[in-house]
This record gives sequence, structure tokens and C-alpha cells, in this order.
Amino acid sequence: ADWATPLDCHIVSVDEEARPASEPSVFVDGNHEDFTALWSPCGRWVAYHTHRCPEQLHIPFYDAIGARDAIFVRAAEDLQAPETEISENGWEIYKPVWSPDGRTILYFSWDRNGIPGIGQLFAIDFDPETGRKLGHRLIPHAEGITSVAAVDWMPDGKHVVIENDYAPGQRELWIMALDGSSAR
Repeated sequence: ADWATPLDCHIVSVDEEARPASEPSVFVDGNHEDFTALWSPCGRWVAYHTHRCPEQLHIPFYDAIGARDAIFVRAAEDLQAPETEISENGWEIYKPVWSPDGRTILYFSWDRNGIPGIGQLFAIDFDPETGRKLGHRLIPHAEGITSVAAVDWMPDGKHVVIENDYAPGQRELWIMALDGSSAR
């Protein structure tokens, strides 16, 4: 029922003490899930998840023709900046996560061409100078990881921590290198 509850993303300026200094401004607007605006480490870009289509703002249902479940990036300082869709094959996409150097964005999703309910980990290579997507790849699961349910970067920027959803109601944490090696 995500289409019944619009979840939009707004931006509020704050003062030095983190008190609101402006009224909220709409940043991402759609009919259903629009959330998790995350600033890049350099502060120039924002990545977020949305279900709506940039060509058609209001789509009535999650599975309507033209609906997308996607990760977009846009310039952080311009509320009117164009959006760029950077994810591929998304189906039940979850929030983007910037690498510490801002050159890779991770997200996990079911693969539209894969098995429903199995979370796959994807990486987007990103140029923080130009805001361009440089590549997209599936990150291999280490043996023992069944379905990615959450992901975040380790501080070294070379490893990730993954929440593995290996059975109904059963989860565990894994740490692995971005190429799927050194998993524990």
C-alpha cells in the first residue's frame, strides 16, 4: 500500500545550532516512496530512492506503467537541478550508501531479472567532479550470504558490512571486501 501514503523528501536550512532557519522545501516529490536523501561526502551531490517516473510525476500504483523503483542523483544546492537515474534492474530497491571517498554508491535490491525476495548488492561507480555515472555492477555474494537486507561501508572504504537475511526471521552480519572476498 505504499502508493496510498505519499512519502516525500524535503530540505530545511538550519542555523549554527541546528535549529530550523527556513520552511521545508520539496526536494523529491511523487506518489509513493521518495526518501533517504543522502549527501555525498564532498557535499555536492544527493542520492535518493524514488518510485516515481521523472517523465510522469504522479503515478497511481507501484506497478503502473512508467513507474520506477530507482536511485537518482542530483546536485545538492539546486532544488531545480535535473535528476539522473543511476540504478539498473531495480525491484524493491533500498537506500543508496556513498563510499567514504564519494566514488562508489552501493544499494541493494531484488533484481528484476532474478529471484523475487533475494537481495542483491549493486555498486555504481560515480565521478564526484562531474556527477556522472561511470559504471554499474553486481557485487558477488560471498559463500554463506543468501540475501542482502542492509549494507553500509566500513570506515576503510574497502570493506562493507552486510546484514544477511538467510532465513525467515534469521539475520546475521557479515564483513567482506567489495569484490566478495575476505568475508567473515
